[in-house]
Amino acid sequence: MNDVTSTPDIGAKQIAEFFKNTETTSIKLSDIVRDSKFNSRHILGDIESFSKTIKTNNYLTPPVVREKNGKIHLVAGFRRCAAWEKLWGPTAIIKVDLKKFETEEDAILFNLAENTGRNDLRKYDICERIYELCDESKAGLKGTKVANIINRTQSYVSQCLNIWKDLSTDTKKWWSKIEDPQNEPTFSQLKELSKGTPAEQKSALEALIAGTDNWSEGLGESESDPNAEPTEEKSKPKTKKEIKEKYAQFTAAFEDAEGDEADKIKDRIAVLKWVLGLRKTL
Repeated sequence: MNDVTSTPDIGAKQIAEFFKNTETTSIKLSDIVRDSKFNSRHILGDIESFSKTIKTNNYLTPPVVREKNGKIHLVAGFRRCAAWEKLWGPTAIIKVDLKKFETEEDAILFNLAENTGRNDLRKYDICERIYELCDESKAGLKGTKVANIINRTQSYVSQCLNIWKDLSTDTKKWWSKIEDPQNEPTFSQLKELSKGTPAEQKSALEALIAGTDNWSEGLGESESDPNAEPTEEKSKPKTKKEIKEKYAQFTAAFEDAEGDEADKIKDRIAVLKWVLGLRKTL
């Protein structure tokens, strides 16, 4: 889903509820407090291009704000406000949807709901935010509530929560540096990575980035069998040219494959596509 939309992707019931508790008003951009704790995005992206899109499409959908202690705090629409400020300056007067939230967590959850349906929100941001909302040591919200508000299944929320809990600090640090969602690992790859110890994750990541077919081999073996023999060292393509050659081979093979074999080749193609894109950011 594009940012150039008029309605948050949060489901019909949530949208109806949203407009029940909302009034539209006007305010100067510079008077809106932009607290990062309400923003699910660590990276706003290309505001220059987005501002041009806004100008071309006359995109004026009001951002969502809340009032607290006499100040107006931005809840959803951080990219819009950044783009409008670039176009019109901080003194521009804009329309906003002033909404009453019962708790701060509800405001944070609304921001996540508005953004999860968009292609440009990273899996990293989604998983981190769901962890912050659901983990008992954090906000401690029920997974069912989060799933309902963001219009996702309970299993989706559980998957995000488990991935974030099980990935090592170093793996998450590496993951956070990938700015383009198209270059992120898939959920299935992240799930595989999360099975390993920190050392196993590091080894698997190196193999995955290098384009190795059996990159996930050995993940979780240290826990299940401490006495297991070390797995054979993974052969790693050394150059981007070799990875491109592998990609061409698998793409050609996919055309003639059927059933499980086709699915297996498709997964390998996905890995290689990701690696080729990722290498631009490393």
